[in-house]
Amino acid sequence: MKVFLIMIVCLQDPFLELGKSCITVPMKEEFQSVPECMYFVEGFKQRNYNPEIFMTGFCTSKQSI
Repeated sequence: MKVFLIMIVCLQDPFLELGKSCITVPMKEEFQSVPECMYFVEGFKQRNYNPEIFMTGFCTSKQSI
């Protein structure tokens, strides 16, 4: 089973249109488990801390057929 990560990044700017304040970014990394993926998300958020930017991640698994 492969686990994939989609990062969600939002810029907290009162002058930016709501529809343009967040983006989703599919990451190229593949993980072996959801906990491994979530650990990566937490480390990524801590390394890239900026109070003007909100980041979170969505980990999803796909089975190979």
